[in-house]
Amino acid sequence: MEGASFGAGRAGAALDPVSFARRPQTLLRVASWVFSIAVFGPIINEGYVNADSGPELRCVFNGNAGACRFGVALGLGAFLACAAFLLLDVRFQQISSVRTRTPLTEGGDLGYCSPSHVPTLPPFPLAGS
Repeated sequence: MEGASFGAGRAGAALDPVSFARRPQTLLRVASWVFSIAVFGPIINEGYVNADSGPELRCVFNGNAGACRFGVALGLGAFLACAAFLLLDVRFQQISSVRTRTPLTEGGDLGYCSPSHVPTLPPFPLAGS
């Protein structure tokens, strides 16, 4: 089974850190991880300033605290998801059971990415209008 590229043929094989680091999927996950830090890091560090009237913090995005919270939540969520997917990629080759791999791939990648791509339905018209 030396020619197998996926599945049980390579399951349980030792992790080669060099080949793992050179995989495009790994490089993209690390780049996404860095970009997620670039999203929420500056907002946490410089997104809030002291208000002129007192010690309360005010968001620099037009004074809208929701904008700062949204940016931090989005960046932190992306950071945690990238870290989880990177750890899953490290452990994926040691998982030999297809019953375990399928929920991880479908529930992980697709479950995380799909809700943002589901189109919203138009509002239904009221019965009397």
